[in-house]
Amino acid sequence: MLDRFFTSRKFVTDQQKAIEIADHKYSDSISRSIKKGYRQNMSSGRVGVSMRHINRDGAKYYGTLVNYNTSPISSQSSYFQREIISNRSWDLYVNDAATNGLIETLCVDVASTGLTPIATPMTEYLGLNSDWEDEYQQNCRDYWEIWGLSPSKSCDVTRRMTINQMMLWSVFSWKLEGIALWIPLMLPESPLRPFSLSLQAVAPYRLKTPYDLLSRGDIYDGIEVDENGTPIAYWIKKSTGSDDYTYVFDSKENFIRIPAYNQTTGRPNIIACYSTRNICEYRSESILTAILKTLRDRHDHKDAALVGSVVANLFTVFLKNGLVVRDKNNETIREPMQEINGGTILSGAAGEEPTVIKTDRPGPHFKDMDYSTVEELGMASGRGFEKILHKWDSSFSASRMSSLQALKFDNVDRDVLISGFCDPVRTMLLEEAMLKKMIKVIDVEHFYKHLYAYTKVNWLPPQQGDVDPVKTETAYQLAMQTGSKNFSDICAEHGKWWKDSLTQRAKELKFKDELEKKYGISLTGQILTGMISAQNSQNNKNDNTTNGD
Repeated sequence: MLDRFFTSRKFVTDQQKAIEIADHKYSDSISRSIKKGYRQNMSSGRVGVSMRHINRDGAKYYGTLVNYNTSPISSQSSYFQREIISNRSWDLYVNDAATNGLIETLCVDVASTGLTPIATPMTEYLGLNSDWEDEYQQNCRDYWEIWGLSPSKSCDVTRRMTINQMMLWSVFSWKLEGIALWIPLMLPESPLRPFSLSLQAVAPYRLKTPYDLLSRGDIYDGIEVDENGTPIAYWIKKSTGSDDYTYVFDSKENFIRIPAYNQTTGRPNIIACYSTRNICEYRSESILTAILKTLRDRHDHKDAALVGSVVANLFTVFLKNGLVVRDKNNETIREPMQEINGGTILSGAAGEEPTVIKTDRPGPHFKDMDYSTVEELGMASGRGFEKILHKWDSSFSASRMSSLQALKFDNVDRDVLISGFCDPVRTMLLEEAMLKKMIKVIDVEHFYKHLYAYTKVNWLPPQQGDVDPVKTETAYQLAMQTGSKNFSDICAEHGKWWKDSLTQRAKELKFKDELEKKYGISLTGQILTGMISAQNSQNNKNDNTTNGD
């Protein structure tokens, strides 16, 4: 009733008149004040306070905005809406090809086959030397691979994922449901488990506020905060042991309250990966929230168009003189309709004529509507429609700009993954290695006091590939000559560590020299000839496929 009053024409008209009268009176008073202030300021030599406000058309209540009413909702309503969005997002991911493709594309673009950590400790700040740094870097890399990439998959409590696959799942859960949750556990060591640290994934739907605690003002979507807004505990719903978790009430006794940090060691008891947009909430929105209705409508639209197209393609035959059918007694029977595979036969009586009803399915504008939906997906994800379709039919320059723009969003999302998941996990692993004296530090107290200096790291993304490798290599050579890039920058763009690249190159040259001495031949000319031949072949291919750019 109240909403109808506020959206009624009388209210809008009265409100508009009130605004206009207020604006007129305010303008007159401001005009007199400005003139008076101008005379005062001219005499005193002061400029005074500027008083200029612009009328906002978006705040009007007439025209197409007459029924545009918004209002903040309570935390309880937000809690229920978020649960609905989560269930619908999962339904679209499982049953809609476009949604599935969008989420998988984001996961591959951001995490792909995993990020590689390269230790970059603050050696001079710690008072150590370069020899210690080289040994420390190599040990950190070795222990990360032994723990996270071992075939035993001991880094995962369920032994289903390597650390690289955990990164992929973190992006998936964060994008689809707004948050990715992990519980770090310390399990007993074994021959297949050289480190005690192991991570347990938690389904985001289990992070929620108990019904009997909804009235509290310090729990937001299952995350309890202190007076400063710092998370101090997470409320995780207990596992029911059955497929249907809805039969267990969301009351306090069915939840586990997990403190955010260990009071003794300060280590996190929960690793939560999410991005912050609404500062009043403690988890992200699903990337499908803004386009969920559009995706669902598109799904229904395609189903209806497909069914209509199938029906339209079924043939129908109308017999003017009817269809004569005889029974077992050889008596004539008239059947008005008979269905056969792929169509229908209608039997008409004498004098009856068929009326043809045309159904143009899916319609002339179906493709345009479907394409506009894909464009919305591109805007919502920030990747562009070409990235969503995996179809680059624009010019080379346009496609290149689209890829560069998508790369910016990938870097932002990758930063959230690193700060929310990768850094905390690696810090805990190095802490365990330090306590076991597997890495050299000055002492335990010094390690904890200068934790960031010891655990500082550069995460290398996996190699993305090149659209035109010849042009890329030429650009790298020019950048090296001008000094705008160094060898480490180029290696980092390809997901490689520059020391590994130089070491491998040295091994190749040494092995080449040994082969030349052993067989008495020179491989330099042959290798160079093969490289030139490959480059010329690539150039010819590019010339044949160039479209004017």
